[in-house]
Amino acid sequence: FSPDGRHVAHGRVPAGRPDMADIHVTVRDWQRDEIVQIVPGFFWSIAFDPAGSRIALGTFDGPVELRDIESGERALSLVGHSGYVSDIAFSPDGSRIATAGADATVRLWDAKSGEQVLVLRGHTVEAWAVAFSSDGSKLVTGGGAGGDPVRVWALDLDDLIGIAKRNVTRALTDEECRQFLHMDQCPPA
Repeated sequence: FSPDGRHVAHGRVPAGRPDMADIHVTVRDWQRDEIVQIVPGFFWSIAFDPAGSRIALGTFDGPVELRDIESGERALSLVGHSGYVSDIAFSPDGSRIATAGADATVRLWDAKSGEQVLVLRGHTVEAWAVAFSSDGSKLVTGGGAGGDPVRVWALDLDDLIGIAKRNVTRALTDEECRQFLHMDQCPPA
């Protein structure tokens, strides 16, 4: 369902050996029982943005397509995963998109530009599910089979610095600050 409850999106894969033309996602105004859009292709995951004006579709082979609900036009393509994108979530304010993939990564994207902001590694098998906290400062992700644990990722820089101060017994080098905090230099101690 879209956040306003007006639209519903669902996939269709016919039984047997379907013709690829029969595989698509339908966006429907369910109250009026009208089809708004039919998007051809095999999509593994679907998410509406918080405004309900765009839909993100995770493909079987890696890219995520962002489409305008009314026109059906592709607004962005998020390229980075290898293999299917198993889950997609928009941040509560709609500014970021998180994707979980078969390549065992979770990726964070800028929802306006499509720029990949962060790649989170740590799952041992596919990253299966992703969700933002209500304030957008954290992500929770779940892995696939094999006992891969649920992980909580802090996204807020102040949270990350606090975690580092509690757990690191030495000062971070500037290279570590670039790698882990995405800063050119470490903040003053």
